[in-house]
Amino acid sequence: MSNPSLGGAPSLSFAYSSEEDRLGLTIHREDAMRRLLLTRRLTSLLVNGLAHILEKSSALAGKIPAEFREDMILLEHHKAIQPRMKGAVRPRNGDSLPAQAQPHHQPPGELQPSLVSGVNITTRPNGFILVFKGKMGPLAQIEVSRPELHRILEMFKRRAEAASWGLTIQACWLEREQSEVAIN
Repeated sequence: MSNPSLGGAPSLSFAYSSEEDRLGLTIHREDAMRRLLLTRRLTSLLVNGLAHILEKSSALAGKIPAEFREDMILLEHHKAIQPRMKGAVRPRNGDSLPAQAQPHHQPPGELQPSLVSGVNITTRPNGFILVFKGKMGPLAQIEVSRPELHRILEMFKRRAEAASWGLTIQACWLEREQSEVAIN
């Protein structure tokens, strides 16, 4: 299986297809793109799985008392999804994110979306690797930092909410995300 290195600055775009009732994820780069479709069920598993991985992989969360861990992850999440400082490029409407992406077996010019049947997530010291799989094997691989994973989680969650999918969020900190954060 080839695993080509991408030139340029790849990014991710999120959309909802009401015709197919699928969440769309497009991985862009200078000379190619890969369109992926996710079902409601897989999106629910992915949102909850990403939240769980962010909780368990936080080095800081393991060092503070248990009663403060969810608050710490929530603050980390808020910091990651806030607009960047002046001079940084911010995606339009918050629907695109930079990432290191590697599409697999993409014929030139192919724009047909592929249905994702599973996602493998690997935790690394400096980030995460997400491999989107289809029936026939890997479709795409992206490497992201911890803040980028928070932003990806947020985009999946927002798009599922916009689609009125009514996902059950298991991470209390992610459900509380819309509430006010008070710092005393």
